[in-house]
Amino acid sequence: MKLKLNIALFAAFALGLAACSDDVYRGIPQVTPQEPVMPADGIEATDVLPDGGAIDLSSAETFSMVNITKLEDFPATDDLSVVMRVSESADMSNPEAMVLNVADDNKTASVASVKLNEVFRKMFGKSPKARTIYVDYTAYAVNGTSSVLLGAIGAKQSLVVTPLPADFVIEDNYYLVGTACDWKIPQAIAFTHSDKSPYDDPVFKLINIEVTAEQAAAGWWWKIIPASTFEAGDWVPGDNTQYGPATNGDEAMEGKLVGVDAQAGVIKVAGHYDITINMEDLTYTISKTPAVMYVPNQFGWNEHGILYSTDYENFQGLAGIDPIYGFKFMTGDGQWIGAGKTEGTLSTSGGNILEGVLTKVGLYYLTVNMPDMTFTQEYISSLALIGSATPNGWSEADAVEMTPNEDYEIWTLDVHLVPGSFKFMTDHSWAKPNLGGDVNNLTFGGGDLNFEGEEGDYTITLDLSKYPYSCTVVKK
Repeated sequence: MKLKLNIALFAAFALGLAACSDDVYRGIPQVTPQEPVMPADGIEATDVLPDGGAIDLSSAETFSMVNITKLEDFPATDDLSVVMRVSESADMSNPEAMVLNVADDNKTASVASVKLNEVFRKMFGKSPKARTIYVDYTAYAVNGTSSVLLGAIGAKQSLVVTPLPADFVIEDNYYLVGTACDWKIPQAIAFTHSDKSPYDDPVFKLINIEVTAEQAAAGWWWKIIPASTFEAGDWVPGDNTQYGPATNGDEAMEGKLVGVDAQAGVIKVAGHYDITINMEDLTYTISKTPAVMYVPNQFGWNEHGILYSTDYENFQGLAGIDPIYGFKFMTGDGQWIGAGKTEGTLSTSGGNILEGVLTKVGLYYLTVNMPDMTFTQEYISSLALIGSATPNGWSEADAVEMTPNEDYEIWTLDVHLVPGSFKFMTDHSWAKPNLGGDVNNLTFGGGDLNFEGEEGDYTITLDLSKYPYSCTVVKK
């Protein structure tokens, strides 16, 4: 390829890229406009790999990327430098940049596997999955702290890169075995997981596992198996084919998981439990599940509207209500609860609550105290998105309002987001209920939610129809 140089133009371009980041591998040489140090067509190069070629980083310590096929009238006092830009997209947007290793004879430029792996991990996370990257190359003449841009060499190309193996293996799914499935692997209970790679989100959860009084008296036993064991349909010999505590009969509610000589844990107290495992740290946590309660009304005289409790006594939640006939509460085990004899009280034999009293159709914040058999209700006029990731930041008045579906259980919003944090607030006031914490387990007063995606337009969906409350953020 013959190069026609505009030194000043290329220099300005390189300066802009050089200022993008302090990352050690993004260090494009600092360039100042100078007279050409060699003829404009004095350098040519070819790509070592074909377009679409494959690189397995574990197969070699270094990989030659370009061969310098022509280098004429290059100053003996200068060093040849080649910068490789790496991008996730063919348009080379948001590139990472790496200075390649140029051979002493200026014939080849190569990259170290560990260095390319660092850039790969930065772009794609810890997953061992092969990904397509896009690269291009630029040459410079370097003399001390001074660099002169020579121009593009080789050609932009796509490469399929397999990263270095992860330090640990995380399978796509994990399952609970033990008393809950009578130790039958085909009946094992699957943990839930986000839509991220398990290497980037190694946390798996089980929600609301019941341990009956009879089971607790005999000991409710548990182990964890990976997808490979589950798919085998039977116990598989070897390490990391099952996980559990190191001591058999361990009653601890949190601790370390081992994949070598794994034993079974046990629960001896009846109740409802959530089980969370982190397969990167190999830890587990068992905690009491918040109880749930429903709010049947004209929108649905069944399991409509979700309230939840962290102590099985005090419930709270947001529920859509069409109050034409009032409403009732219903416990998770099907017990109906209606109006008590006085305002704000409840009875297991009472009629519809506030029938003919409430007039507004919409979203309500409700609380129930089961020991006292009392309740409160508060109309919520708006539900909105707030935070540094949103167009209006943390301004309460300017929080971006969401739109509900017909029964106020699903709320959506099309919004432009930038990396940052956000929460869901009601009635544009921190004095009213707000939701945060975890996208898969939203709680009242929970911490800020983090948005780490690229800037752009997204659809946010808030789901109040089931426990736990959750939300999704999907790029448009």
